[in-house]
Parts: sequence; C-alpha cells; structure tokens
Amino acid sequence: MSQDAYRLTDGIGQFPAGTVLEVTARYGPWHADAIELEPREKAHSGGKLRVTSEEVGFSESEILDETARIGDWHEYECAFETSPKSDTRITMSELEAVAEPVTTPT
Repeated sequence: MSQDAYRLTDGIGQFPAGTVLEVTARYGPWHADAIELEPREKAHSGGKLRVTSEEVGFSESEILDETARIGDWHEYECAFETSPKSDTRITMSELEAVAEPVTTPT
C-alpha cells in the first residue's frame, strides 16, 4: 500500500472506524517507522499512527521476569498504562487489514 491517505474499516488505538488518516511522513530503512499517519480532520485530538515494517511490541513473557515474585509487582504497583493521546504503532500488514486506500479526485 503506497497511498497518501487511508480510511479505517476497523477502529485501532484511539482512532474509530471511518477515520481518514493522511500520510504525513515517510521514512527510509534507517528509521524504526516506515510511515506516519495523522487524522485528516484536525478536530481529532488523538496522536499519530506509526506504521513499521516489522512487528512491534513485546510478548508477556518478554516483559515479565519469570523469577519475579507476584509481591514485587504489587509492591511497586507496576502497570502499563497509555495516555489517550499517545501514538499507536502497527505493522504494514496490520494497516492493510484494518484500512482501505482513499483515492483523491484528480
């Protein structure tokens, strides 16, 4: 998908289905992100959608130390919370599954 805009068919992150996202940046192989998208409507207060060429994130086993005691987590009140305005990262194949290209009239 090499387009200038995409319409979400399914909601992802803070972006509901039907949102039109425009490509605002394209990066080369030296960067972790391939493209960056932002909502076309400026009234949307969300962050950006960043698309990577490789899978992003960590599995639960990669995050949690198998030798840690459950009390350690409770004692330090560890939690993974995201800000409602934080950027969302997905892979290109995930973008293709939840979005369709938007063609602009010429």
